[in-house]
Amino acid sequence: MKLNLLYLSALVALAIYGCGGGKKNLDAQPIPDGTYSGEFRLLHIHSDNRNIIDTQKTNLTVYFAPVSTGTFTVTGDTTTLHAGSKGSFIADGANHTLFFIDNTYPKVGTPAKTHLSGSYAYQYDGSALKIAAFGPQDTLALQYDLKKTGN
Repeated sequence: MKLNLLYLSALVALAIYGCGGGKKNLDAQPIPDGTYSGEFRLLHIHSDNRNIIDTQKTNLTVYFAPVSTGTFTVTGDTTTLHAGSKGSFIADGANHTLFFIDNTYPKVGTPAKTHLSGSYAYQYDGSALKIAAFGPQDTLALQYDLKKTGN
């Protein structure tokens, strides 16, 4: 049930994000593949005082296999904040969305660490890859700022 709520929350956040006003980038994003390294940030925004943001960070490496296989792996500093993850992904460049299915995500309970799982908005220019998702009530944000480091 919690896993379904996580997916639903991410989809609602993306729908709100996509329906926002302002100029939209109508260009489809390229689909990432290869190895990317950089920083993962978990931001917790306090609901009673939105000016207070707790930030935790770690360095990660994410490998995207070619789209034809559609698999990914997360390695790096996976000891405390972010879990080592692996599974499959679906990319929708036209809507700037990546959807991850993490095979290591626990079937029951709440995981102790963040997993790369669910729906994320992304921007990719061929070198820099930014991935983001927002949790329930916009009090939690997951951000990946990565640079391509290999094929």
